[in-house]
Amino acid sequence: MTERVKKRLEYFNKREYRSQRNTNCMQDITKENEALPMIKRRAKQFSVAVANEIPLLYDDDIIGFNQYCTKFPYDASLIQRYSGNLCIDFETFLKSGLIGLETEIQERYPQADEDAKEFYDTALECISSAKLIVKKYRNEAKKNGNQRLYDALCIVPENGAQNYYQALISIKFIQYILRLDYVTHITLGRFDQYAKPYFDISKKNGATDDELLELTELFFLALNFDSDIYIGMQTGDNGQSMMLGGCDKDGKDVF
Repeated sequence: MTERVKKRLEYFNKREYRSQRNTNCMQDITKENEALPMIKRRAKQFSVAVANEIPLLYDDDIIGFNQYCTKFPYDASLIQRYSGNLCIDFETFLKSGLIGLETEIQERYPQADEDAKEFYDTALECISSAKLIVKKYRNEAKKNGNQRLYDALCIVPENGAQNYYQALISIKFIQYILRLDYVTHITLGRFDQYAKPYFDISKKNGATDDELLELTELFFLALNFDSDIYIGMQTGDNGQSMMLGGCDKDGKDVF
């Protein structure tokens, strides 16, 4: 554990950073949304959550995407439609980023039926909202002179990751925005499989094992900063379990 990681862990354990959050963000938007289709209500709720967020960079923070509001906008009609215990396709997101997803939707759109177009329209709306919070953090990093984070946010998560550091930021980002949309317990799945190629790229470009280990420790520590906010969390459980080992589709050991 480097001095930087020790300092970060000490900062986390003091819990003083929690005073920077907004505990009064609860906003009932049920009535104003009642004329919208259900899928559009979900997108509207997410867009309001993004609008309420301001960027928080705690102390010496090179990962970002910390939750500002401890309560989310609330649409009562969606309460049974929230989700959790998910393992999303991190591999695809790391390759494509938000813009890649946006491009894929636009390519599929002309051949889509009406139901698919409704879904795609909503997805594009959510991507647009997600890009807004990226811009907020990018501007905040620049304002604070956090050059390393600013440089990374000029690339990810809008575009695909180009190295291990950018991949870690992208993973943190996708967990952050999903939680703004009432998705909790977002497991990390096969982290060793989808993160390793970016680890290898960084090593090839001159990063040392010690430098990459420090980034890894900072990343996993960063995942814990908001854990106290989420419903159903227990001591020692931040909802972000991972799986190591297993086989590929041909039955080959891929640990």
